[in-house]
Amino acid sequence: MVKEAGNNSRNFLGIVAGIIGGISSAVIFFSLARIIENQETLLSEIEGLYSFIRNFQATEKKLCAKCSREYDVSFGSCPYCGYRQ
Repeated sequence: MVKEAGNNSRNFLGIVAGIIGGISSAVIFFSLARIIENQETLLSEIEGLYSFIRNFQATEKKLCAKCSREYDVSFGSCPYCGYRQ
């Protein structure tokens, strides 16, 4: 009879430990999923702001002597005809 009571308490403690482990694993999993979701939201907002700022930046334009098209001064040559000034 004493052995049965000891086995039952071990089984009960094993079940309790399993339940606590499962619950803590679920909490950690859902917390990490929420953190990742928040990071993705922030990243998309930052990308939107970056493109908004990039569209409003004034870029200097250069006129190509060969094809008479405008292009950004940061380019080493005309992107349309390849002429270097």
